[in-house]
Amino acid sequence: MDHFSMLSSEIVVTIITFLPFLDAFRLCLLKKEWHHQRLWKYCGSIEMSETFYNEALMRNIQFHASNLPYESTSLAMPSFVNFFNRVVTQISSPSLSKFSFGTTYKEEYHSLIDEWIRVAISKDVQVLDLDFLDGESSIREHNLFQPQNTIPFLWFGVDYMIPHILSQIQYTTPTILNDGGRSIRILSLRSCFLSGLNYNSFISLTNLTLSHIWISTAEIASILAGCTNLESLTLEKCYQLMKLEIMVPCIRLRRLVVRYCEPMLIEVEMDCRTLQHFEYKGDLINFVLSNLDGLEEVVLDFRWDFRFLYRSSDVMRILNSFSRSRILTVCISAFQVFPHEYMFGELHFLHMNVEHLTTITCMEPYEMPMLLGLLCHATRLKTLRIKISLPNLRNNIAYCQHHHRHTLPIGFWDSHGLDFPSLETVEVDGLRGQECEDNFLRFLLTNARNLQEVIIKQGEMASSSFLLNMKPASKCVKIVFR
Repeated sequence: MDHFSMLSSEIVVTIITFLPFLDAFRLCLLKKEWHHQRLWKYCGSIEMSETFYNEALMRNIQFHASNLPYESTSLAMPSFVNFFNRVVTQISSPSLSKFSFGTTYKEEYHSLIDEWIRVAISKDVQVLDLDFLDGESSIREHNLFQPQNTIPFLWFGVDYMIPHILSQIQYTTPTILNDGGRSIRILSLRSCFLSGLNYNSFISLTNLTLSHIWISTAEIASILAGCTNLESLTLEKCYQLMKLEIMVPCIRLRRLVVRYCEPMLIEVEMDCRTLQHFEYKGDLINFVLSNLDGLEEVVLDFRWDFRFLYRSSDVMRILNSFSRSRILTVCISAFQVFPHEYMFGELHFLHMNVEHLTTITCMEPYEMPMLLGLLCHATRLKTLRIKISLPNLRNNIAYCQHHHRHTLPIGFWDSHGLDFPSLETVEVDGLRGQECEDNFLRFLLTNARNLQEVIIKQGEMASSSFLLNMKPASKCVKIVFR
C-alpha cells in the first residue's frame, strides 16, 4: 500500500474540500474505505455536464452506481440526470465555491433542477453556471445555424434565421435566486428564460454571461441598474435585443462583450468612463459612443451581411470613438470601404492612441487604403499583427472588387513615403506571396526606421525570400520565417 492510502479519513476529507467533485470521486477510488464512506461528498465544487458524462460512458469510465453502456445521447440522458441528482442530494460540504452543470432541458426535470439550484444557493455558492444547451445539442453546436436546424424569424421587415431550439420550452429561472443570490459573484446562464429576477439582490455579482437567451433592452437596463458591482457583462447570441444601452450612472462595468446578438437593428449606445475592454462581433450597426476615456482594448469583428449598406463614414466615426484605446483588433469588413483620401489629409482620422494593432484581412488591393490609413494615424504603434484571409469571407472577393473600387493610386508604392516611427514588431500570419502582400511588406521595411523584428508565417507554396535581399530602413531588424 502506498503512503497516500495510509492517510486517515479526516486528512483525506480536508484534501477533498479543495477539490472539484470529479477529482474527489477519483481520489476516493484509490481506497475502498474512502469509496464506501463516500468522502467525495465533501468536495468544494461541482462541475458536471451531460456531454462529459456521455463521453465517459463511451470510454467505459465507471461512475458511482452507473455502468450503463453508451447508445445515444437521448438514451443516456436519464442516467445523467439521475446520477447528478444523487451527487447533489448527498453533498455535505458546508459551502461550494462553484456549481456548474450542463444538460439538455426537458420539462419533466424542472423540479429536480430547481432543487439542485436550491442546494447550491444554500451552500453560499460563488460561481453558478447553468447550461441548458448541452448534451445532444452541444454536439451540433457548430451546426445550430444550418438551414435544417433553424426557423425563420421576421423582425421589423427583416428576415432572420434563429436556432429552432430557442422555440422549444426553456427552463425558467427560479425565484430562489432572488433570496439566495447574495453570495454569487459569477453567473452564467445559457438557453434559459429569465423571469421575475430581482437584480438588486445580486449584491456580490461582478461577472454575468448570458448566451442563447431572449432578452430585451429593458431587461439589460434592469440588470445594469440592479447589479451595482457588475464589472463584466457578456452577451452572446442573445435575441430580440433591438438596442443596447450602457448609460447607467455610477456603473462599475470594466468589460463588455457582445457577440452575434440579433436582431439588434438600431444601435449600441455607451457612456461609460470605467470601461476598459469592449468586444463587438456581428453586423455593422450604428454606434453612439461617449466618455470612453478609460478604454484600453477594442475588438471589432464586422461580419458580412448584404442586407445592410456599408459606408466609410460610419466606420470612420466608430474608429474615431475608439481612438484612445491602446489595443485594437479590426476585422476585414471595416477595411473594404475606405477611399485612399483618408491617407493624405483630405479626410483625417483623429489621432489614434493604439500601440498594438491586429488586423484580419484578405490583403487585397481594395483593403490597402484603410490598412495604411490606420498605420499613418497610429503614431504610437509598436506591434502590428496581420492575420491573412478568412476562408468564409474569401467567397465575397468578387463582390468587394465590384462594389468597393477604392484602391491606391497607380505608382503609390514607389512614389510615397510614410513614417512609422514607433513600429518595432510586425507579424504576418498566412502569407501567400501575392503581389499586394509583397508590396506592403517592402513598404513597411522601407519606412519603419526603428523596426526590430519581422515574423513571417507562410502559407503553402508562398515565398518571401526577396525580403532577405532588401536594405531596410532599420539596421537592426531581424526577419524570421516560421
